[in-house]
Amino acid sequence: MKTIMINRIWIAAFLLISPLTAAAESLNQISLEASASAESPSNYMTAELAIDKEGPDASVLASKSNKVMQTALAVIKRYPQIQASTRTYNTSPVYDVRSANAPQTIHAWQLHQSIAIQSADFTAMQSLIGQLQKYLTLTSIRFSLSSPARLSLTNSVTQAAIKTFRERASLVAKAFGARSYILSNVIIDNGISPPPRIFTGKEFMVSNSAPTFESGENTVKVTVRGSIILNGVPITNSP
Repeated sequence: MKTIMINRIWIAAFLLISPLTAAAESLNQISLEASASAESPSNYMTAELAIDKEGPDASVLASKSNKVMQTALAVIKRYPQIQASTRTYNTSPVYDVRSANAPQTIHAWQLHQSIAIQSADFTAMQSLIGQLQKYLTLTSIRFSLSSPARLSLTNSVTQAAIKTFRERASLVAKAFGARSYILSNVIIDNGISPPPRIFTGKEFMVSNSAPTFESGENTVKVTVRGSIILNGVPITNSP
């Protein structure tokens, strides 16, 4: 009988102490944040070129556009280090709006077709763009980091951010007189800010004119957010 009573008392004491321990931990929990960033020059380039035509017969427009694209693709094949992919292809009607009361009628068609070329070889890209502008209109140029370069830079910055977070956590724990701390609810956010997209101007619309450009810098920033639970800090009640 005595043994049973002792076990019951022990269980009751455990249940009583556990909430107090949880409360103590929550009172000793501090939120922290640390960031690290780095810049790297762009090493990958994407250019988009398009053809726009308008005429009364949609099938004729499609035939002409396809011939132009076939010629452009033949030029691109001379550059094995450059990848090409079709982006958009659409045909839309142009309505006759001379009379607001009359039923709408189609008097022409507009066709838009675009293609993108990508490579890490900027010299080859510049040369190819100059040749393609005989047939297509350059609409945009964008610079970025290649996947391997982005991964390498992100990993490096992540390690720096974590190191900064741990140093800050140790500093805070020491300042509060804690014996140690426990990490809790850590979240790592990372992002990359590429150079602004470059939209070509009229100077790039001239046939046979290869654009000059600056690749710019990409910024990778990693932020570590989390909480630490301080161990060994006495809890004092406010008077």
